[in-house]
Amino acid sequence: MIQCFMIPLEKAIVFQVLEQDEAQRGTYANPKQFEASNGMVIKSQDYPRLTENAVYVQGGYRKHDHAPKLLRFGSNNERDRYLIKVRGAMQEWASRGGFSVKPRPKPAAGTASHFYSF
Repeated sequence: MIQCFMIPLEKAIVFQVLEQDEAQRGTYANPKQFEASNGMVIKSQDYPRLTENAVYVQGGYRKHDHAPKLLRFGSNNERDRYLIKVRGAMQEWASRGGFSVKPRPKPAAGTASHFYSF
């Protein structure tokens, strides 16, 4: 399970991983990766961040585990489309057991609008 914030700002998103199961942690030498049906990649390798086509979660660089990261966009519409794509990919990843073969719990009901639990 992963708990994170994805906060939309003006033409940007702030992303922060709050909690992540150790079983979901990869390293630079031994990364873990999942490709969602929408093309977005969920990856644990080094440190959390968002890129155009990937969500990096906690990895080998533990000192960066909880550092917030910013991703900028050309417009708010582009930002909103990206958020929908990321949420869909994270939900698909979680429903398939993350990087492991064990099923993960469904997202918590009643969480704040920018807090996600996958």
